[in-house]
Amino acid sequence: MNRTDCEKPNVNYENPKLIKTIKKVLGKGTILKWQKENTFARLPEHPEYHTGKFKVTSIKVNSWGSIYINLRLIEGNYYDSPLIDLFTNGRSKYANQQTINNWKWNELTNMVYRQAKLLGYGGGSIFIKRLSIK
Repeated sequence: MNRTDCEKPNVNYENPKLIKTIKKVLGKGTILKWQKENTFARLPEHPEYHTGKFKVTSIKVNSWGSIYINLRLIEGNYYDSPLIDLFTNGRSKYANQQTINNWKWNELTNMVYRQAKLLGYGGGSIFIKRLSIK
């Protein structure tokens, strides 16, 4: 999925009604589900899909049209292990942070984009600022 395959709407981002609508679709407390097909699903020991649940902890709609979102990992599986292991079991703290940053840019932005395109948002206007791992 291309991050910019939707044109930015021509609306007033300082309008309280628009901000209320955005926060209703992506507001604090919203649970977003992530799912990606597993390329090794043909093997019996691997699940068919990678899955995850993320909770929106905060959202900010800027006057120029971008959305900044903070997320928290609730649960998930990647191959046959918990998703949290992917973010915390790297060789170093730096490696873990690089994994988190790659996920924020790729997988999580696309997950939020799928929800926000209902409002006409392009993926290039959505930024995951923080991903909390508990």
